[in-house]
This record gives sequence, structure tokens and C-alpha cells, in this order.
Amino acid sequence: MNSINIRKIVNLMGKHSILEVKPRKELPKYLIYFNRWTSNYTLVNSETGKSLGKMCARPEAIYDNTYYPANHPYSSFYISSLWVDPKHRREGVGKALINLAKVESFRRGGDGRVHLIAQKLNDQESKPPQIFYRKQGFTSQYKWQIATIDRCIMNNEELPKNMRWITPMFLPIKKICEYCNIFRNKKYNIN
Repeated sequence: MNSINIRKIVNLMGKHSILEVKPRKELPKYLIYFNRWTSNYTLVNSETGKSLGKMCARPEAIYDNTYYPANHPYSSFYISSLWVDPKHRREGVGKALINLAKVESFRRGGDGRVHLIAQKLNDQESKPPQIFYRKQGFTSQYKWQIATIDRCIMNNEELPKNMRWITPMFLPIKKICEYCNIFRNKKYNIN
């Protein structure tokens, strides 16, 4: 880089000398890339550059009360799939993606609403996701399913086979608002 380019950059920053420019801080633990054409969020380790997980999510208009108890149409942020690399499970990757969904819900017009359909796919090694989502604060209109999931969490049991397939779940708005108030104070840190 020649001195003319450095001067332009320093002037654009509103400084008089390169010595006035503060050094950059370290990168956060995770970087998130968004592909707007496919609505995919990819979480990457900033040190290794490897993809740790992906979330496909987008805003969606809801016209019934399957998720949130409402008598009118509303907008919500829908997580259609969440995948974490099996080598990096239990490292906070899934939690970071859920936290990102909470923030994106406000940013993209969902007013803090986040919903999904928890279901176990063909991956036989993974556990049913209902327990993970419940630990992240998700709930459901189906109270008997939530009671069963809570019992399994408390007793450290497996989820019954009849409940492993489909559970519509949502995050209560109060929990999201509390999280996002904390988030606004931390200045864009989803870890």
C-alpha cells in the first residue's frame, strides 16, 4: 500500500496521522455469514475458518395460533433447519445460532417472535432436538408435550419414541425482549 492510499484512509477516518488510529481488537470467537438468496446463516470459527453450524431461517407471516396464542395475523422469524457439526456439539454453537435468531427477529420485522418445528431427522446418532430447544427457552401450545420434555430434562431421561418426530415450538416474547435488552448493551455480541 503506498502512502497516498494510507493518507486517504486516515483522512476518511477523521484522523490526521496513522498514529492516531487505534489498533483493531481481536476477532470474536464466531463469525456469521448470511446468504440472502437461500436465507442461510453459517457460523464459522474465526481462528480455523471451519464451518461449525448452519441455520436456515426467514421471516414468515402466521395466520393461525399454532405457535403464539394470538387472534390476529402476526410476523415471526421461522427457523426451518438448524445443523451443528457433530464434532462441535456441546460447544455453544447451537446456542449462538438461537441467539442470532432472537436478534434477527427484531431486525427483520418479527417483533421478537421466533418459532420452529422440532423434529428428529434421519441422523440416528443425534438426540431429538426438543430437549435442546426447551433448554434454550422454547415452549409449545401442547402443554402435555412440554411437561414430558421437562420431566425428561429433570430426570436426565430419553424422550419417548412417540414424541420424537414433530413438535411446534416458539420462544415466549418476554424472554426474547429480556435477551435483546442485554444484547443492545453488549454491542453486537451474540456469544
